[in-house]
Amino acid sequence: MLISLTLLYHAQRVRSSARCVTNEVETVSLNGTTSIAQPPAWGSTAFRALYLWACERLYHELAPGYDIISRFVSAGAWPAWRRTVLAHIKGQRVLEIGFGTGELLAELAKLEAVQVKGLELSSHMQAVALRRLAADGPSAPCIQASAAAMPFTAQAFDTVVATFPAPYILEPDTLAECARVLHTGGRLVVAGLWVRAHNSRLRRILPIFYADPPACVLARIAEQVEKAGFQVTWFYEVVGWAEVPVLVAELP
Repeated sequence: MLISLTLLYHAQRVRSSARCVTNEVETVSLNGTTSIAQPPAWGSTAFRALYLWACERLYHELAPGYDIISRFVSAGAWPAWRRTVLAHIKGQRVLEIGFGTGELLAELAKLEAVQVKGLELSSHMQAVALRRLAADGPSAPCIQASAAAMPFTAQAFDTVVATFPAPYILEPDTLAECARVLHTGGRLVVAGLWVRAHNSRLRRILPIFYADPPACVLARIAEQVEKAGFQVTWFYEVVGWAEVPVLVAELP
């Protein structure tokens, strides 16, 4: 049941955060202890309550099960999907926001050319990530804070990365903070705002769990990010059976 609700959460999150509207991209906050997700429009009140409960649990006391569920919903491709950000990293000083269970953070910590720090609001995700870093080798500073109020000095990083983030990543406060902590010419790299099947036929039969937003959605998201002073370029990385969109936003 939790897996099914998580699948529906991922699909609904895309529809809620990347909907074409007249004036702006709609977003739904989902950030750590103040997590708020928009439930599906259909279904009973009881189902909606269960849906919200499942989303909250996955980012809190059920955080140890996040990696298992993510691999299930991606047919094992989730780690490779996360790595799509690596080719777009610029410079040595890297910040990963919303690092979750620390899977990518641990990989970044092993790269000699990178000095990485991580930021995550959920204490449960922090605990999982710290255990992983202790077991895998090189450590990395893990800061518990909101992406809308980062405890870093201005121009502290060359690249900020986020993979499969909740819609807080498109909120003005978060984007303004990313711009503040990035050096001139720095990059914000976001992978996995949605995932679409690479095969067009498969894409048509997976609309419930995966998304294929129209061009207007990409334009709206780019507009939202550019308001914070970035210049946006979209990339679609083909990884296995799916295509992962990577938003690269660079400060001029």
